[in-house]
Amino acid sequence: MASAYASAINEILPDCVQVADSFHLLQNLLDRLKDILRKNCRIIKEQRKTGKKQELVRNIRNRWQHLENRKYAMIVEEFEGSVASARKYILMTDEEVEKLDEIKKCQKRVTQADGYINMIYKMLRDGVRMTL
Repeated sequence: MASAYASAINEILPDCVQVADSFHLLQNLLDRLKDILRKNCRIIKEQRKTGKKQELVRNIRNRWQHLENRKYAMIVEEFEGSVASARKYILMTDEEVEKLDEIKKCQKRVTQADGYINMIYKMLRDGVRMTL
């Protein structure tokens, strides 16, 4: 809806400056973050349960060994990833592949969103749905 409104304003008043208030910018940001977190958390949980990442890396490494004309682009096309990830997986040792599904302890990162984290958690807990 917002993009249709912005397009209409641009068409009728091409020289005007459109301004978005900080509340709605934050609201849209939080909505996108929730979608990303929901999707990624589901994928990570799925991978940990099935050892899917280990399997993917082994398949990529195996396919690389059987390619006559070795090019990362072929792996990327076949396995739908990035060149950087393909290169990383191909160069991994067997020990590194085995450790892929281990849960690692990470240091807490300091981000610009830290000041808003309580608000984000409250909104997630309350089930706030935000739309454009």
